[in-house]
Amino acid sequence: MPDISFPILADNHEQPPILRLPTEILDLIIQCLSGDNKAISACTLVCRSFYETSVQHHFYGINFTFTNQESVMDPAVEYAAFDRLLLSNPQLATHIKYTCITIKTHKRKEELVDFHRVLEDAVFNTLNRLDNLQDLWLDMSDMLNGEEFGLGVAKDLRFPSVLSLQLMETPSLPLCLLHCFPNLTELELFYAKFDTKDQQCQHSIADEVTRASLTKLTIKVGKRDEVYEVFATLLDVLKLPEITRVQELDLEIRDDERQSIYAKQIIELCCVSVQTLHLRLLPSRRHRSGEFNSTQFHYVAN
Repeated sequence: MPDISFPILADNHEQPPILRLPTEILDLIIQCLSGDNKAISACTLVCRSFYETSVQHHFYGINFTFTNQESVMDPAVEYAAFDRLLLSNPQLATHIKYTCITIKTHKRKEELVDFHRVLEDAVFNTLNRLDNLQDLWLDMSDMLNGEEFGLGVAKDLRFPSVLSLQLMETPSLPLCLLHCFPNLTELELFYAKFDTKDQQCQHSIADEVTRASLTKLTIKVGKRDEVYEVFATLLDVLKLPEITRVQELDLEIRDDERQSIYAKQIIELCCVSVQTLHLRLLPSRRHRSGEFNSTQFHYVAN
């Protein structure tokens, strides 16, 4: 993915320079960095000028990254500028096949309550306009940590064109929103955490995973102390008859005694149903860094 950097304009610049890019450029990356500058506002001006003068460019991917560690800017306001950019050129949305939305606010939990619902609705409304979207990456872990998430506009939306979904550092509740993506073939969960006390949530996850036509399932849980919960739920999912449709399973786990037991059971199940298994065991937390390398296991059915 090519990295396109946009100049940061001074506040008194009303007419941004026109960017002229080669026609083979297919990706547009908008990053909002920490600091006092108005990064996304400047990028939006430049991008809008670019779209208006270079309509022959068809962008297949568009990414939004907000990584403000100093809490200077409001991510809801900055994302609204990004959303208006898409609205300003409806033709753009028809060509986008993949998008990555990353929002890292580093705000305290009590501060998130004020705007996370606004962001939730804004993000899912954006996705709803991308009719040909096939690959979606959501990294919004700072927001997706409350019971309020998923109770808004998202529950009534469906994204049938999305075939691949990646959720980064996602807690248990939003995983129940998988019903929004009925035609998934690839699902990636990064450092996912399941609530073992929430039986309804577990059953919902199992139902959604098995109902979709998944051919590849990826779970990376190397940075959580409670990741054994993931394996307990995953084992329940793997024991269901519908999981035989999953042809490739990719796991990355931390190699401690309890998780190794789960990993052994997963391997035994996968050797029966899954055609390809990728398993990476990371060093346990009790070992100092550099004492030994991670272990990789790769299995392909005959």
